[in-house]
Amino acid sequence: MSLPVKIGLGAALVAEILIVAGIVKGTVPSNVESVAIAVIISGVTWGVLAWAVAQAVVDTEEALEEDEADE
Repeated sequence: MSLPVKIGLGAALVAEILIVAGIVKGTVPSNVESVAIAVIISGVTWGVLAWAVAQAVVDTEEALEEDEADE
């Protein structure tokens, strides 16, 4: 598994933990649909966002290394 994927999964896990904390606190209504939507939206959003940023960093680092090698 690549580093960006690990970072994305870690961010999704953190988002899921925060959603569970919000459910326990009472911020999210306790019906099944609301909980499922909150879990899916937060996990997917944060996971994809963190993966995309990490992948951009990896791609940039690789491009910089190629440029340095060409010089």
